[in-house]
Amino acid sequence: MKNKLRYVIAAVLLFVCCPLAVACGETASETPDYGTLTVKNITLEEGGAAEIEATFSTEEGKGEIAYTFEGDNISIADGKVTALKPDTTTTVTAKTAHHEVTFIVTVKPVNYGMLTITSPAIYANYPAKPLNIVFSKPEYAEDINYTVQSGYESAVKIEDGKIYATGSGFSQSKSVRVTAKTAHHATVFTVNVSEFNGANKAGASLNFESRISSFLSDYENRGMTKGGALFVGDSFFDTRSFWTEFYTTYARKNAYSVGISSSTTTDWDILAERLVYPLEPTSIIFHCGTNNIFDDDKNADRATADIKRTLESFHTRLPQAKIYYFGIEPRNYTHVGNGYAKTCNAQIEAYASARDWLVYIDSPSFCYNSDGTINGSFYKSGDTVHPSAASYALYVNALEENGLTIPLSSSAQNTEIKEIVMTSSQSIAKGDLMNVVYRGLSLKNEFVLTGKIDVTVVDSNPHIQFGFHSRCRFLIWDSNTTGSFGIGWRDANNIHIGKDVGLVPYTKNVKVTIPFKLAITSKNAYFYLGNENGGTVEYTLKAVCKNVTTFSNLAYGTEAMNSRAYDLVAKTKADDSAEYDALTAGAEFTKYENAGGSEYEFVRA
Repeated sequence: MKNKLRYVIAAVLLFVCCPLAVACGETASETPDYGTLTVKNITLEEGGAAEIEATFSTEEGKGEIAYTFEGDNISIADGKVTALKPDTTTTVTAKTAHHEVTFIVTVKPVNYGMLTITSPAIYANYPAKPLNIVFSKPEYAEDINYTVQSGYESAVKIEDGKIYATGSGFSQSKSVRVTAKTAHHATVFTVNVSEFNGANKAGASLNFESRISSFLSDYENRGMTKGGALFVGDSFFDTRSFWTEFYTTYARKNAYSVGISSSTTTDWDILAERLVYPLEPTSIIFHCGTNNIFDDDKNADRATADIKRTLESFHTRLPQAKIYYFGIEPRNYTHVGNGYAKTCNAQIEAYASARDWLVYIDSPSFCYNSDGTINGSFYKSGDTVHPSAASYALYVNALEENGLTIPLSSSAQNTEIKEIVMTSSQSIAKGDLMNVVYRGLSLKNEFVLTGKIDVTVVDSNPHIQFGFHSRCRFLIWDSNTTGSFGIGWRDANNIHIGKDVGLVPYTKNVKVTIPFKLAITSKNAYFYLGNENGGTVEYTLKAVCKNVTTFSNLAYGTEAMNSRAYDLVAKTKADDSAEYDALTAGAEFTKYENAGGSEYEFVRA
């Protein structure tokens, strides 16, 4: 037992004394301090890359690092890690000659951000408007594919980031859903689509869309061409109800009027996209602003701002066009608007004086006597707003005095009459009437017109009119919607007669062709229906209006149908005397031209 204890004590002494022996001169090797290696965990989006952040705590510990891991969720090269597969986590071992640690690489799906699209409200058949397209992460912007709500694919289109609508299916406003997708985004937005029809002071529709369709068809029918004079504005230039002699005044001139009653300059800011800019006139004659004041209740400054905006838009879009602006005439009754109009006119006149592209014409001066009182003779009988037929000569003369020249129409030598197409959205009730134009002139009297009309009836009370007087017209009419057209008329007392039925059977939504002939002499109007037999049409006289003392331009229109009038051929006393005389010779002409009777007397032949 004592020996064992001695051995232990000796071993302890040896252990304690050995270091003293080294300190006293004996040699021993020092162990280097390699410190630690630390590598930060890394989080990346798919496809992303990052430098590996490895930190050695001591200089002695630095050395080449080898990285190992399992799988193919990532790759590591030259000290950089690249994320390959999303929704994965990989443990990576970092090893040197003296260290070995691990770190985590997390790969997340790419955050492509959000796609947001909003659309402005749009009017059908107007130019496209830009969508507001926002990628929350612009670096991930991608091509967009659009899918329009079922039922509207052919009407609503998106091209180059702009949206537009076409067709006649938006008389009632529609909210149309559009889905937009990219490779990594998806969103849905809606666009509100409607027709731009305007409204008068009472809130009634002004039917702009159907008026535009009629204008554009009539523009083509009259043989108008770009580069002419375009009369733009309100009722003062409405050729249906007020300036009814416009196309007589400017016969065979390249002049056209798109005046729309009750319209304002703010309406024309929109309408110009369809009725002004595409026609590229070299002269614009503008009468508008009276309804801004008297209907929209705007004061002088607001009306002036409206008018300036429209004039500047015209000039910006058509910089080569000379613009003539007629001032706002006073109303022939007491109204605060008369004072506003006078102030507004002075402001526009001053504005025009500094612009060589704009001419102000003082048409309000036409309305005053020398003592400053209103000249009642300026106004149309029973009308406190519009000029009389004679007063329109003042406007024509003022334009000439201010340098307006209007070239001849190329249609003067063209005997072709273009086909007239009308849709069920256009109607006689809305005033969608067309003049028939031959060699640049509206047919009025002493002519013979033949042609065919393809008719597809879509609603009740279908009829076709040939108006030759302010009240008198022939009608191809199914007054009781029996499925068969007859011949009727409206006489000078505004009485409609439609008892003649069974002449032309039809089926709703099925096309039927109606050949016709209309002959108007200096005294009577004759209407015929035709029957095609072996390529030849034989005409039968059906109705006559005798003793017509005043003729108006032939006004053609349809109701409750889609129609196409074509193969139209006219012969007139003025241009085709011999042919006209031959066509108006025969027993029926001898009978009725020599007959007596009352004025505007209709008879069945």
